[in-house]
Amino acid sequence: MEIFRGKDFFRYFREHPEELDGILAELGLKDAAERDTEQKIHALGKVFMQRGYFVRSERFFPRPHPYRQTLVKWPIRVSPMDDQSFAELTWYTWLHQRPPTPWVSIMSWIVALIVIAICLFPLAPHWVKLVVFYSSLSLLAFIAVLCVVRLIIYGVLWTVVGRHMWLFPNLFSDTVPIEQIFTPIFEEDVDYRTGKPFPAPLWYNRLVSVGAAAGAMYVVYSIAPEEGYGVKMKSQHDDLLEFFGIEDNLSIKGNATAEAAAANATANATAANATANASAGAEGGGGKSEL
Repeated sequence: MEIFRGKDFFRYFREHPEELDGILAELGLKDAAERDTEQKIHALGKVFMQRGYFVRSERFFPRPHPYRQTLVKWPIRVSPMDDQSFAELTWYTWLHQRPPTPWVSIMSWIVALIVIAICLFPLAPHWVKLVVFYSSLSLLAFIAVLCVVRLIIYGVLWTVVGRHMWLFPNLFSDTVPIEQIFTPIFEEDVDYRTGKPFPAPLWYNRLVSVGAAAGAMYVVYSIAPEEGYGVKMKSQHDDLLEFFGIEDNLSIKGNATAEAAAANATANATAANATANASAGAEGGGGKSEL
């Protein structure tokens, strides 16, 4: 679905009035050539609507999102209006499908190749698996760090001034396009019923809340084990690699070499013990014959 604004339609033909006469002549409206520019634009829009090129539409959500103060510039969803007269200050939805460009075919092939690559992931070279694994792990770590930073900034501003300010407030919103999730950078929560920011709690209430949260974090930290973090992280890392079937070949070779060395050491020790026992037995037998 493609939409456009009526004012953009009017602005284009106001800046290019010479194109109106040719288009109107092709549509069989030669008598409209004697009118002024505004009338020609209205006549052209009415003909397009009568021939089913587009319909007049309105926003599906006429009010801003609860976490936004203004409406988005381009709505995601629109619905046809009952009044289908042609006007300037409104939205229109194209009913005529645009011919596909070569990029559509290219993107279709790229998507198909990505799906095939995902299916063939178990057969991919070891270095490809490592690149995909560590790239995904880095992305998850970035998201986790960003969430922690957002929470810290919110907590500091709320504690100091009592404001409900968020960094990247649309980061996890499912009502805005993906290109708008990082805008605005900072925004304050507002009460969608009144459209005004939430009132700041009393300063001693904020201090008590922060003190309770800090105390809970200290208790959790005090009962946590003090050692073994590195070993546990290395073990979890190896478990993930094993789960996805991308064990490190060097580690496998190293483990095999260590196991072989241990087996050789055991065999050598066993042989040495057997030799020592045999020598002791021979010496004991010789003493008895002399007696």
